[in-house]
Amino acid sequence: MPKAGTHLLTRLLELLHFREVGRSLEIGPNEGMVTITRKHIQQASDSLSQIGPGCFARSHMYFYPEILRIINENQLKTITIVRDPRDVCVSDAFHILKRSDHRLHPYYSKMSEEEQLMASIVGMSSSQLGGDLPSSDIGFHYRHYLGWLKDGAGLVVKFEDLVGERGGGTDQAQMETVTKISKYLGLGLSRQKLLALCGNLFWTKARTFRKGQIGTWRQHFRPAHMKAFRDVVGTVMEDFGYGEE
Repeated sequence: MPKAGTHLLTRLLELLHFREVGRSLEIGPNEGMVTITRKHIQQASDSLSQIGPGCFARSHMYFYPEILRIINENQLKTITIVRDPRDVCVSDAFHILKRSDHRLHPYYSKMSEEEQLMASIVGMSSSQLGGDLPSSDIGFHYRHYLGWLKDGAGLVVKFEDLVGERGGGTDQAQMETVTKISKYLGLGLSRQKLLALCGNLFWTKARTFRKGQIGTWRQHFRPAHMKAFRDVVGTVMEDFGYGEE
């Protein structure tokens, strides 16, 4: 899930001495693609078959049963990291504005900050994008990730639990989450090693790092944003384990 803590989870895997293979597998979010194509299935199969012992691959990908089948056939483990969708909207808006190579950048660069955030919440239509593929609303995105929580049979962790005190969380939740991940990966680590991992996890040098903080949406959401968010999000907050505030 983009802007949900991919680099934080990658950092942990690297500290655990896992090696990343291949390029990040991006299927779904950019195109709003609900049904996966044969081409993308082959792309995923080729990428996932490269993952051997001690290796991992990153991905931003909607849930597709076809991909789960490939994962199971290759006897791979999955870790899905999720984040409060309100914070994802804020992070997404800043990310698009910063990345001149992003397809939405030319449009966001002409908007006010409030308009940028609104676009990351409700999306943009094809007509707004000059006939290009539409940008889906945040509720649409989250609903198409939901299968990883319900049917993915892997481990699901929250950004808020992994980021630790430096990111606005708690060191206890971070320790518990790092322990859970290490056990899921079959690693028997001492408490001393786990503490060292937690101490080195929050990393500000990742290319897309901005703040890495919990709850920044409160500084940016206006009443109009909150209303628009509620209109598109449906049951997403509950489905992903986040309470409405």
